Amino acid sequence: MGMNLPEQRIREITGCVNRLGNLQLLPSQENLEKSDLPFDSWINGRSEAYRARHLIEHAPDLWMPTMLPEFVRSREQLIRQRLLALSR
Repeated sequence: MGMNLPEQRIREITGCVNRLGNLQLLPSQENLEKSDLPFDSWINGRSEAYRARHLIEHAPDLWMPTMLPEFVRSREQLIRQRLLALSR
């Protein structure tokens, strides 16, 4: 099943790959597991506590590759909120 994404959307998606909201430090074994699965399958296998610890909103519609810009914005907002809470 092919997807026809507009060129602008493709640029948005690829522009989010290396942003803070898309980065996560993982132990090597977990990183291998993550690499072997589509992100939405992998994240569905993580607990709610795991997602909360890693500041990943429980919003399965954001876990699709085509939704990366929205996922990154959501996660960066959660990161900002966490940092603000720590600075108080």
